[in-house]
Amino acid sequence: MNSEPRSILVCDDNVDHLMLVKRALQRHEPGFRVTTVSTAAVCLEQLQKSRFDVVLIDYLLRDMNGIDLMREIKSQYPDILAVMITGMGNEDVAVQAMKSGAADYIIKSAGSFAVVPMVVERALERRVLLESKRLLESQIDESAQAGRPGPLALAMAHDLNELLGAILGRAQLMREQIAPDNSAPLGVIETAARDAAAIVKRFLSSGAGQGIDVSQPLRLASAVRDCLEFTRGRWETAAAAHGITYRIEVAIAEDLTVEVPAAALREVITNLIVNALQAMPEGGALVLRGREEAGDAQLVIQDTGVGMSPQLLSRLFVSRVATEKTEGHGLGLANCRLLLEQMGGRISVESELDVGSSFTVTLPRAAAPPDRAGHGAGSSAPTGLRVLVVDDEPRVAGLFEDILRLDGQSVEVACSGEEAMSKFEPGHCDVVFCDLSLPGMGGLAVARAMRAIDPAVAIVLVSGWSRDVLADDIDHQVFDLSAEKPLDLEQVRDLIDRAGRLATGRRIR
Repeated sequence: MNSEPRSILVCDDNVDHLMLVKRALQRHEPGFRVTTVSTAAVCLEQLQKSRFDVVLIDYLLRDMNGIDLMREIKSQYPDILAVMITGMGNEDVAVQAMKSGAADYIIKSAGSFAVVPMVVERALERRVLLESKRLLESQIDESAQAGRPGPLALAMAHDLNELLGAILGRAQLMREQIAPDNSAPLGVIETAARDAAAIVKRFLSSGAGQGIDVSQPLRLASAVRDCLEFTRGRWETAAAAHGITYRIEVAIAEDLTVEVPAAALREVITNLIVNALQAMPEGGALVLRGREEAGDAQLVIQDTGVGMSPQLLSRLFVSRVATEKTEGHGLGLANCRLLLEQMGGRISVESELDVGSSFTVTLPRAAAPPDRAGHGAGSSAPTGLRVLVVDDEPRVAGLFEDILRLDGQSVEVACSGEEAMSKFEPGHCDVVFCDLSLPGMGGLAVARAMRAIDPAVAIVLVSGWSRDVLADDIDHQVFDLSAEKPLDLEQVRDLIDRAGRLATGRRIR
């Protein structure tokens, strides 16, 4: 895990506001390194001298407006997260900022300074998610050539799972606590986190390209919308910053439904969209059409890019083939074909140099449309359960604590096996959530010790490793239940429901 303090640059020509923002950030996280400046010129000078994770920019500056400054920053430092701060009544500025590459925005009000740390944390979580997904895809590509993932890659994937769990859970908690009309960006984060977790699961289970999830009914139009949101930063934000325009056209019937693993299909579509954009470095048209064909469903992704020669087309789906005149390593297309074959689909392509390319993805139709029922609200578990969460990753432990407290449980947290045993008292704990990989005294040893001194306690194994990897380590005489990270809200609530009823039943006897 990266423990390096986060660096935040705040640009505002109001000295009082600078002081309040800095105080709010450092109260929330004393480890934050906060630098304050009052002009755009000094802001750019600081960015040249030092590395920053997040830049908070006030819209009204003396020497440049905040939108122009943010565009300048994003063009020179595309990896920096920019957050726009604007006054009441300037919601149109916030919208303009988001379209220009802002990671988030803050509307100034009486309580807005208290919101700053949450907005910064949300932006940082988004960065972790994107970096994790890029790193994971790189690891999968390397492992595909080697045949099997090595120990280092497996360990890194496990750590990514821990981070994804925190991102997914926090996004879901935040969606529960804000108005539905404002929750769309969190839905994108949630879906991306789920998809990244599915990649991790496939990687941990049996190597790159293997072990995709179970197929389920999925509306093709919905999957395409998700993928366009994932890639909006490329075809809208980054393109606008460079004066490039992409015309996106989608023509897919809402009732066109396929039977596929959702995350794997979104991975394929996202890859094809990114490839199409890379093939149009000066802008162009991207058209996504859905249709029925001989009992199957087809998705056609067509671009007006540089195209490919017949020689390149003949080896397109072999690793390390890239389109002519564009950058790229071509590993994604090989993985796309492999994933599609595993879900019972196939891919074909037609292309002409300087005209463009058209990829056709053929997928099995679903017998019935997906269930539109919404997620259940809240937990049916008994409230007031005494729960001990044992996990050495503070973000994961803190997430479990917040979910369980929100649902009326009494929670303690331990970050090591030794700390867990010091807090555990027979008869005073109903449920234990225990990670397997703990420093010092491992999770299995902790669970066995707890079971020996309190047979009635319900113990839940929660691990970032897949069940395939853990098969030899799960002692069903010790663990009542087990689950793979990352867990969403419904899974956590289902586990506490089942574990709580187990513990309650044992106490009664």
